[in-house]
Amino acid sequence: MITNPSLLEAMATKSFIAAHDNNFNRDVLNDATFYFSSPEQASKLILNIESISEKRVPFIEKNYKKIESEFNWMKITKEYEALFNKVTNPNSNHNF
Repeated sequence: MITNPSLLEAMATKSFIAAHDNNFNRDVLNDATFYFSSPEQASKLILNIESISEKRVPFIEKNYKKIESEFNWMKITKEYEALFNKVTNPNSNHNF
């Protein structure tokens, strides 16, 4: 999964996120955000923030849980370790 650190930081700080509609953001946020593709759509989201505020808490909670389960250092470290082991021992039968 490819993402950028600023998106993960926003999730970890329990921010209410509106995200540009692209594959990277969709891969990370799935349905826990409001997407925009143009400046006009972003403006519409901002101007209508009150009408979408009921989604605020559920989206924030879902994104924060994802940080805890998918983007925590222990999990990432284990994944890197498995990758390094696979690369340095290509003939081993590790199940990664």
